[in-house]
Amino acid sequence: MKNVLLTLLCAIAFNIIASGQTKKADFDYSQWDYSDAAVLYQQAIDKHPTQYEYFMLGECYRKIARYREAMIAYDRVDSMGHYYENPVFYLYYGWMLNSNDRCDEAKRAFTKYDSLVPTDPRGKLFMNACEIEAADHQGDLPVLVKEITSVNTNGSDFSPAIYRNGIVFTSDRNNSGQKDKWTGKGLLKLYFAERSSADPTYFTQAIGFDDAINDGLTGPACFSKNQDTIYFSRVEMTKSKKGTPFNQEAVVRNKIYSAVMKNGHWEDITPFYLNSDSFSVTHPSLSRDGSRLFFSSDMPGGYGNSDIYYCKREGTKWGKPINAGPNINTMCREGFPSLDSAGNLYFSSEGYSGSGGLNICVSRYENGEYEKALPLKYPFNSSGDDFGLTFLKDQKSGYFSSNRYDGNDDDDIYYFDMGPDSNLVTSNYTMGFKKKPTPPNPLEVMEVNRPATIPRPPTEIPMCFHINFDFDKYLIRPVDYKTLDIVTLYMLKDPKKILEIKGHTDPRGTADYNQVLSENRANAAVKYLVAKGIQRNRLKIAGYGFRQILFKEDVYHMDVELINRRDELCFQATSDNNLASIRDFSSDKRKDTNYADTWYNTAHLKLENGDFKGAISDYSKAIDIYPLYPEAWFGRGQAFDAIHDFENALYDFNTVIQIDSVYTDAYYFRGCNRLKVGDAQGAVEDFTTTMKSVPKYYYLYYLRANAYDTLGKYDQAIADYSTSIELESDYWQSYQGRGNVYLKEGEKTKAEADFQSAHSYENNPVKSTYSQPDINSLKGSGKNSAPADSLSVPKTREKDVNDTASIIYKVQIATSPKPIPMDDPRFKDINNVEMYQDNGAYKYTAGHFDSFDEALVLQNELQSKGFNNAFVVAFKGAKRIPTKKN
Repeated sequence: MKNVLLTLLCAIAFNIIASGQTKKADFDYSQWDYSDAAVLYQQAIDKHPTQYEYFMLGECYRKIARYREAMIAYDRVDSMGHYYENPVFYLYYGWMLNSNDRCDEAKRAFTKYDSLVPTDPRGKLFMNACEIEAADHQGDLPVLVKEITSVNTNGSDFSPAIYRNGIVFTSDRNNSGQKDKWTGKGLLKLYFAERSSADPTYFTQAIGFDDAINDGLTGPACFSKNQDTIYFSRVEMTKSKKGTPFNQEAVVRNKIYSAVMKNGHWEDITPFYLNSDSFSVTHPSLSRDGSRLFFSSDMPGGYGNSDIYYCKREGTKWGKPINAGPNINTMCREGFPSLDSAGNLYFSSEGYSGSGGLNICVSRYENGEYEKALPLKYPFNSSGDDFGLTFLKDQKSGYFSSNRYDGNDDDDIYYFDMGPDSNLVTSNYTMGFKKKPTPPNPLEVMEVNRPATIPRPPTEIPMCFHINFDFDKYLIRPVDYKTLDIVTLYMLKDPKKILEIKGHTDPRGTADYNQVLSENRANAAVKYLVAKGIQRNRLKIAGYGFRQILFKEDVYHMDVELINRRDELCFQATSDNNLASIRDFSSDKRKDTNYADTWYNTAHLKLENGDFKGAISDYSKAIDIYPLYPEAWFGRGQAFDAIHDFENALYDFNTVIQIDSVYTDAYYFRGCNRLKVGDAQGAVEDFTTTMKSVPKYYYLYYLRANAYDTLGKYDQAIADYSTSIELESDYWQSYQGRGNVYLKEGEKTKAEADFQSAHSYENNPVKSTYSQPDINSLKGSGKNSAPADSLSVPKTREKDVNDTASIIYKVQIATSPKPIPMDDPRFKDINNVEMYQDNGAYKYTAGHFDSFDEALVLQNELQSKGFNNAFVVAFKGAKRIPTKKN
């Protein structure tokens, strides 16, 4: 007994010690003292390891760019087998896995992050990063890259700038004085190393650059063409009050300064006019002619964590900051800009691969504009951080920095040479990328048409939607589910609407074969809409074979035959006015490429294929021909949204609402955009309006709850999260959101119960059937599921779910506002079809199984037969309960 008590007391003592270490580590972390915090977290782990300590240890290593150590710590978080409550862990874990070539695991981590935070596009963006990078290596070029061992140390040496007969670079090599709390190493300073021979890789011993400039943490720097002016970054830190954590929004700000050479000394140190205590400006870089100053900043109004900006010289001053735009900036971090002699912009970004590190990217400067940026190929980019590129005079060799694994312990400077082959000179190649040929007969890009006032339409205008098909197929493509869901939304909103569905083919094959194929395509859309609850008698179909092809000749950047392989879904006009003269969707005028609907078709497909600028151009042409075309305004708004031009997106969605005040989707998308730009109150108003047409759609309540949470209206947020849970009990993000609000309100017990519920539902293998609608994609009909057992009695609910002996699994196949006859043709050859009612809807299930896995087999079989939205549900007796794998 004494031994047991002694063991227990020792365990308690260890836990207390570990807890004290963690608190000290948290404090150091809050003050950006990541090096010391890492030591303390490791000490706490040695005594009593938890997921939290391992996660924070990984965060410390990630912050100081020790990516291998970060991955090892994250591995331990994941191996402990429990859902980690902070979703961003899975994003960071994916980055570290990808940077260490563990691609399959990285993809799973990004997929999990996307499911946890569906409104953050980074999850989807990075899912396939490994495959993209592997394919990119197939075109690697024979470029020489060599480490500059005469300059590099075991510290951090980076961002070289050409100066006189050598380089000026940034380094923390001096460890004898004050330390940087972030890294635990010496303070960053500027150093100069002179070339010791004609060989560009040999330098004399580096010396400190200038005492007046090296005041505090300094670097990187750039120089004017005649090298009599220097621009450099300097970090300014604000001390926190004793005993309290730093306010990280005010602690460290990077600022830019300039100085001029006078009598052999750098004098007149002048702060850049944009320096601020509210945001950073850093990484200055001058254009060759000195007319533009590029820099990186996290100032408000950008696209991501930090963006590339530039200012134009106006006399002796710099003009207003100009964001380099979505062709360069992403939702992640961009920095370290530089330019070659042709004006091409090089910079580093976290947003062009899934490694989580910085990758050097290039945006070609053509006709006064910067093209869409591309990441450079290996060996410029590696799995680590690659940045700070600069060119020598020949414009095919130069230097850059990297913390790749074959170097020293930290950032190192490398020399590159693209070789004597003239094909590798940047006039033909830009660091591994061929210059794009000019496309034949490109479509003219029109400026956005913005009438001062939008006239109100005199009557309802018939609307037309389009979906496309793969060659010789009549299966609905997943990319078109969204379009059909929007059509469903309109038809549920207005029971009087009649839809005409016209199937078309491309001209390949015989007329008889294509006639049958076009009819099958029309029927495929009918099948989808009927499964969504639309009555069959409201749908009219016709097959036209290839009698109404849209294009016979090639169109720039378009798959012409894909455009021809289409269904047209057109609402019949409900007015006696002759609207056909304005927009006759079935007229031969479609063959005229200047006709509004033709431009709409091409724009719609470009939007789907990610050609957002092309989509904007073609939607603008449709609008120019017919300004009262709400679908064209709506589509263009989506394209602007995709390139983060939220101002223009909001303008277009506003215009749709002016044209058609009951255009539900416009309110929804405007609400989503308002949420993105911080107009939470406007988002609440738009989501409330959308709810009038879609009153029982769980995701709308989830979004409005997010907006209320942003506004600090916690009671309303909790109410909306609760309604979302009642409508869809398995949508675990609502539990997570409500738990976060409870935590802010200090109701820890309720928060923990919600987090546990979120965890249990998140582990459901069929959670994708409750797929979180992307913030840019409204699921049309709204999904109403049975409410979960009372969340105020979590023990009862857990007992019900765990009592698996009484649970029956079925596959839900249809939902309808009205009863569907059991002899409906859709249910032919499906066994054990049953109906149950839920929230006023009629829901139909198939099968009857004792295990989840057996039901999952039927789900997959039914999906292959066209029941795309089939998913497993669980019942205890006659009551539906949350679905969990037993």
